[in-house]
Amino acid sequence: MEQIILSQSTTSQFKESLKLFEYQDLIFNKWGFKQIEPNYKIALNFFGPPGTGKTMMAHAIAHYMHKKIIAVDYAQIESKFVGDAPKNLEAAFKIASDKDAILFFDEADSFLGKRISGISTGSEQAINSLRSQMLL
Repeated sequence: MEQIILSQSTTSQFKESLKLFEYQDLIFNKWGFKQIEPNYKIALNFFGPPGTGKTMMAHAIAHYMHKKIIAVDYAQIESKFVGDAPKNLEAAFKIASDKDAILFFDEADSFLGKRISGISTGSEQAINSLRSQMLL
């Protein structure tokens, strides 16, 4: 963490984000929010031009939390077979859950780009389906 250089504003936002992890047990288990949202998730989205440290930040968070990081890119999820990409995505989440690891989607914009309107092919439908599953 000490190797990361951020503006004061970004540092403040980052520290607030880490509190989500630090107080997760208190909020969801002791305070009972798990009854409202039984499958709670915490997601952080880093953005900026190449070389600004998004990947470094993800690794710093994993190190700070004493967890392994599993990095996944679009090519590891996408498949030429319709319907396999959602299965691959689910498998990535399962592996991260089983290993109590942080799941890091490198170049997540390829997963989360704008949905295709006026769908005319099965592959376009599959892309939209994958994007919906990522958001869930």
